[in-house]
Amino acid sequence: IEIRQDDKTINRIADKENCFVVGVFEKFQGKSVNDKHIVLVNPSDMGNMGTIMRTMLGFDIKDLIVVRPCVDVFNPKVVRASMGAIFSLNVVEFDSVGEYLKTSQNKKYFFMLNGTKELGKFKNPNSQYDLVFGNEASGLPDFLIDIDESVVIKHSKNIDSLNLPISVAMAIYEFTK
Repeated sequence: IEIRQDDKTINRIADKENCFVVGVFEKFQGKSVNDKHIVLVNPSDMGNMGTIMRTMLGFDIKDLIVVRPCVDVFNPKVVRASMGAIFSLNVVEFDSVGEYLKTSQNKKYFFMLNGTKELGKFKNPNSQYDLVFGNEASGLPDFLIDIDESVVIKHSKNIDSLNLPISVAMAIYEFTK
């Protein structure tokens, strides 16, 4: 790995003051595997995406499926928020929910505000499953409620929903314990 020290270049391209290292890498596309997947449908926040990646790796889940349109998983803000976790994950992108559904053989758990089963109230699955989450603002399409399992994370009526990375972290914790 070539290493250069050049503060002037870092200062020119950095979008934050506390940036001391710049890395250059080629974008890569993962391969779909049947294991544990976190599936994000149309995620739109770069910080959330990176935080989810870091959380996944913390629980040894290494397969991320992303359904477009979505943030660029290689955007520097995503890479920074992931704390480098992106380089240990298998990230696969699909153009639509339908395309994703055709390829995954795993049992699917769709996390929805109107889900029919409460998180923590059912037996944990085997080693092959997909935990599917929707966009931060709009959630998942309603037609998914009738496919496999729909799951709700109960919370007080003081809020309308939980933050996406928090929901993903709670689900991962519950499914991996």
